[in-house]
Amino acid sequence: MDGAVAEARLATRLAVLLADDVLVPASSQIESALCKRVLSEYPRKAFVAHFTTVGSGSSFEEFVEEKRSQYRADQAQGIVYRESGIGIDLPWRTRRRSATADIAADWKTALALGATEGLFRALHGDLPKDVERLWEGIPERLGGSAFIVENVIPLLLGSPSAGIVVRNRLHGIINKSYFGSYGKDLGASVFRNMGYLESPDTVLSGDPVNDLDYRRLVSSCRETGVLRDINRSRLPALLALRDDPRLAAAYAMAHPQPQATERRSGPSWRGHAIGDDMTSEERVTGGEPRVLIVTALPREAAAVLATFDEWADAPSHANDANLYREGRYHMPDGSVRRVLLASLPVMGNDTAATVGTNAFRTHPNLRYALMVGIAGACPNPERPDEHVRLGDVVVSDGKGVFDYGHVKRTAEGDENRGSPQKVSPALLGTFNLLTSEELIGRRPWEKVLADTLAKESTSPLFRRPGDEMDILHRIVGGEPEVVPHPADPARRPGQPRLHGGAIGTANILLKEPGLRDSLRDRYSVRAVEMEGTGLQVASSMAGTEFIVVRGTCDYADPFKNDAWQHYAALAAASVARTMVERMPAEWFS
Repeated sequence: MDGAVAEARLATRLAVLLADDVLVPASSQIESALCKRVLSEYPRKAFVAHFTTVGSGSSFEEFVEEKRSQYRADQAQGIVYRESGIGIDLPWRTRRRSATADIAADWKTALALGATEGLFRALHGDLPKDVERLWEGIPERLGGSAFIVENVIPLLLGSPSAGIVVRNRLHGIINKSYFGSYGKDLGASVFRNMGYLESPDTVLSGDPVNDLDYRRLVSSCRETGVLRDINRSRLPALLALRDDPRLAAAYAMAHPQPQATERRSGPSWRGHAIGDDMTSEERVTGGEPRVLIVTALPREAAAVLATFDEWADAPSHANDANLYREGRYHMPDGSVRRVLLASLPVMGNDTAATVGTNAFRTHPNLRYALMVGIAGACPNPERPDEHVRLGDVVVSDGKGVFDYGHVKRTAEGDENRGSPQKVSPALLGTFNLLTSEELIGRRPWEKVLADTLAKESTSPLFRRPGDEMDILHRIVGGEPEVVPHPADPARRPGQPRLHGGAIGTANILLKEPGLRDSLRDRYSVRAVEMEGTGLQVASSMAGTEFIVVRGTCDYADPFKNDAWQHYAALAAASVARTMVERMPAEWFS
């Protein structure tokens, strides 16, 4: 919240200095603590000419009365409007459009059938009958109630509760129409490229030619030396800075005049930082990438970057905390496969769901998602063909991703309530191509791995540890005992073996061989990790394809260490690249 307050405070000061008028939605003045906090700094007598309240109705009083009828008495908004005093000390401007009507009109076309289907499948595991009719009927069923997520969820899901991912998705749909309605109505320009207060698919401008890149403006104000005074000036002395030449210079730097023959579309999208392995001439251009790779750890991200032929930092987006990199794989026919890489700030399924949701919202052309990184192996020395060793790669096959963190505790013991979540058929087909090629002696991921290790830029940390570092233990009589690895004629010395199977996932760092073996025997789990379900839910809701690719770095027991983590991450990244290379060209057109 502190970051949002600081950004809103500075943005408002900049707007007062640069704009003819600062328009404030009446609903924000009443409902938003952030808006109230920022506006409370401004003495009304000195600033009454700089702010205008905007809302439906001919006056603030009429607006409040209308809002009171739209919310139940027990809803937070209803309480706020019933306690709101009558009267406001800023000029009033009546809206011509109805935000509710605009939301209702946009709602009916907000989601394609595939995305709607993904939303319901993520929540219920099946698709209700007449799902399109159910979705399109929400505006009518709301009647006179406010078009807000709290009112929509019971009508849509049959229950008042929903997870944060679902709520965020619905908020995104409604907010896009809500703010878009203001943009169409008021003809006002907006700040772009803000860190906290803007979402790329919600803040629509009514005057894009005069939109301002917030981050660029702040940077130019800092460069000219006026930023300190903007932040520290007491009110109303702030207004004296309107004639400061440093502010004029900063504005000119942040908002260069367009050529006479072009129409400005906002500067925030122009270009992006260049990565270590990409020259300015090689910058990635064209349409959005279709493939998303998500990693949880820095070494996993580094492994994926090492497999790229070129990569660059991709543009950041307001209200999307993800940091992206965009890479390219060169294909034998001279074409290029473009991939977007996102990394989690912290491990866990909840974070993976958030990162995935942000990525799919910000980059709507993404169609295929791969969770790539390291995992704990589930060895099976009694069955050599199913024996997963350190450095091997496990890909979630038809058995899917199994969330073993959903446990029902009873007097009789724990009962796992998780169920396998299927991976996408298209990506499963790509993996099956690799397993088929392996049967005839072709293992292209081995070449990717070798070529990456041969790069001068690849750290020695990614080299494969010796087999003497691959030790499996079991506890006998309270003492550890080394278990010999079985002979496996299909295993190539010094190379990762490729396995298909279920991947177990939970917000648990597993070091319990008993549970590991139980997951293996009961659910065919070949590896355990902490992020697969989160990305699977986000992918399902976005209607995208999904699969997990994991290199194994320990045996999920008390003897786990970090010796194999870098190599396992690179092995997984090599298989991921091979899968992207095996995808049909039509997927990228």
